[in-house]
Amino acid sequence: MSAGIIGNLEVESPGLIADQWDSTGESYGIGQWTRSSGRYQKLLDYAQTVKGDATTLATQLNFLWYELTEGDYAHALPKIAQESTNPENAAYAVAKYYEAPEWKENPERKNNARNIFDRMSSSNGEINVADYEKQQKSIEEIQKRQYDTLKKQYDVLVAQTE
Repeated sequence: MSAGIIGNLEVESPGLIADQWDSTGESYGIGQWTRSSGRYQKLLDYAQTVKGDATTLATQLNFLWYELTEGDYAHALPKIAQESTNPENAAYAVAKYYEAPEWKENPERKNNARNIFDRMSSSNGEINVADYEKQQKSIEEIQKRQYDTLKKQYDVLVAQTE
């Protein structure tokens, strides 16, 4: 089931970058919680309640778990668990009952889930550290570029107000 969840999140937010909007400015974070559905506001409310930061991966993962165990999607968790007979079915169940994308049969969600499951199920039960470190470095590079872009925009705004 966890591979199905992560497989979906990787489609929603490649690299699992928490502090990121989609290209339209409608969906935010690893779950691409939307403004129009009210889920983005619920993420903000949750973060405030737990004294967390809605821009962090930890808070967003905790919010996801909250939605599935106590929140609006608590009804989905038993269905997801029941249908998670393999990683591909888990990915489909998460898409069907939780993520609710237009294209639930997206093979990328299923492939991601299978790849994650296979890495977690290696002979020694460990995720390849080199792959993890490579992914972390990619995430750090993306975050640095985002910071640099925001810093430039900030500097332009400050210069305009002087």
